[in-house]
Amino acid sequence: ETAVLMADGYSRVGGGPAVVLVSGGGSATQTVSAISQAVRDSSPIILLAGESTISCEGRDESGARGISQQAMFEKITRFSCRITNPHRVVETLECAYRCAVSGKKGPVYCGVPRDLLMMETSENIRHHNQFMSAVLPSGNPALIRRACELLIGSRTPVLLLGGGTVWSKAQAEAAELAEFLFAPIV
Repeated sequence: ETAVLMADGYSRVGGGPAVVLVSGGGSATQTVSAISQAVRDSSPIILLAGESTISCEGRDESGARGISQQAMFEKITRFSCRITNPHRVVETLECAYRCAVSGKKGPVYCGVPRDLLMMETSENIRHHNQFMSAVLPSGNPALIRRACELLIGSRTPVLLLGGGTVWSKAQAEAAELAEFLFAPIV
C-alpha cells in the first residue's frame, strides 16, 4: 500500500505516471485502498503485480490462492489485464500507459505471471513519445466561454482547481486568471 501511496504523490508532483511493482497475492491485494484513492484523485499509476504461472492459471495452488487479481483490479482501475503472451508484453504495457495518462487519468493494473518473466520476446521497447500523442486535449470552446462569462460576471469569484490543472500543465494560466479576477484559488 505504501508503494502505491508514494507513487500517487510522485505522479501528482511530477505531473506524469508512476510505476509500482509488487509481488502477487497478499502484496497485491494490500494495494487496493491506495489504488482506490488514486482513482478518486485521477492519479496515473501503473501497478505491475506478480501472478501465478500461466500453467497454474485458475487453479487453487496459485500464488494468490485462487483469487483472480486481474478481475479484482478490473473493478477499481481504468484498465486491468493479465499478460500471458511474451510477444505482446510491450504492446500491452503501451496500452496500459496510454490508459493511465490519456483523458481522465487514473491507475491501471497489469498482472505478470512469474514464468513470463523468464521468457524472451522480439518486441522493441519504445519511448512513450513514440506511441503517445504530444498534443494535450483541449476543452469545449463553448463551455469555456460560458465559464469565463460566469466568472467575469461574479462579484466574488473563487477558482476551485483540481489535479487537471497540473495534468494539463495549466498552473501559470490558472494563476494568471486568478490575478485577473482577484479570485482566491482553492
